[in-house]
Amino acid sequence: MSNWHPKTKFPEHLKTSSSKERQEYFSETFLLEHTILIECRSRTRQCLFKPSLYPILNVIGPTGAGKTALAKNITTYCFEEAEKKGIKTGLPAVYVEVPMLGGNSFNWKDLFLRILSAMKSPDHKLHRKVEMSDEYALGGKYSNSYRSEGEVRKDLEQRMQDSHLSVLVLDEIQHLFKYSGQSSDKNLDILKNIANTVKCQMILIGTYENLAMMNWNAQLKRRTEEVHFRRYLWEGEDKKDFARAYSGLLSHVPYRMDKKLFESRFIQTMYIYCCGCIGVLKQIIEKSIDELPEDDSLTVKRLLSRVPNTNALLEMAEEIEYGEDFFTDKGLDAIGKLLGVGTGKKKRAKEPEEKKSAKKQRPGTRKPERDLVT
Repeated sequence: MSNWHPKTKFPEHLKTSSSKERQEYFSETFLLEHTILIECRSRTRQCLFKPSLYPILNVIGPTGAGKTALAKNITTYCFEEAEKKGIKTGLPAVYVEVPMLGGNSFNWKDLFLRILSAMKSPDHKLHRKVEMSDEYALGGKYSNSYRSEGEVRKDLEQRMQDSHLSVLVLDEIQHLFKYSGQSSDKNLDILKNIANTVKCQMILIGTYENLAMMNWNAQLKRRTEEVHFRRYLWEGEDKKDFARAYSGLLSHVPYRMDKKLFESRFIQTMYIYCCGCIGVLKQIIEKSIDELPEDDSLTVKRLLSRVPNTNALLEMAEEIEYGEDFFTDKGLDAIGKLLGVGTGKKKRAKEPEEKKSAKKQRPGTRKPERDLVT
């Protein structure tokens, strides 16, 4: 038996709308207010517009936790705060997704141009060398050679200063760390240098994948505030909050639905399939109502047919294990031991060692000892 959600949150007219309109509503219109999102948003807002205290804010969490929704919400909030305070000059915030491009190193010039474009600067085609004579340009206004990375960066920094940009939100920051350790270390220094030069606060949004890289430089670590956008646990209040978030998402589904979707055992099943991450859960529901006929219902079978495969889930679970270990409080005793406190011995300084690329194997890499040997 199927019926509408007992506490529907979608507009009433969607009950008779086309499947396309219903899909668009669920995919793009609302932001689900759930406990972990609210906690992270509150902590982030406390740090905003304080570049001297928090020059770099690093929001880290598992894949599909809902970080991008938070990133866009932060950007909107910056504009709302500027309007509320009557600030009519300057640019409150800019949101840019860091691209994943090919090559042996990160393409900084491409990112600089993307930020300029997001700031409504002239099109990237205008970022070229000086105008050539008609004889050489063959009637064209610009040469075919783009400006160097350094020249475009200079343009960007000047534009950021001129527009008094307050907050730069960079999403998918883990794409900076897809290369060698040395390049990743350099990439962090570039971000820090730009933030210092233009006095702009940077919000970096990324997955657990970049944790080892972000932790290399002690100076950068000291200047970085971390916000853990974690998954829900299947225990205590977290378990209840996940169930509320699950029901909250279903309340925005403009279709009748099988009552079995609300059974405790099935909610636990969906928790496993999304690894406790609301972003993944929303994507599963989004796929399940894609092209669902208007007179049809959302069923258990339909929902389960759109869940990630077990290999993808295993990679997600291992990434979560890796990330949560990083955020586990090791306690003051462990730190004191490293510093030689309470041991009666002075801590001898170690000889500098070559930096390693990661503390453990990369998240998502299977551990050999977990496989059975036949």
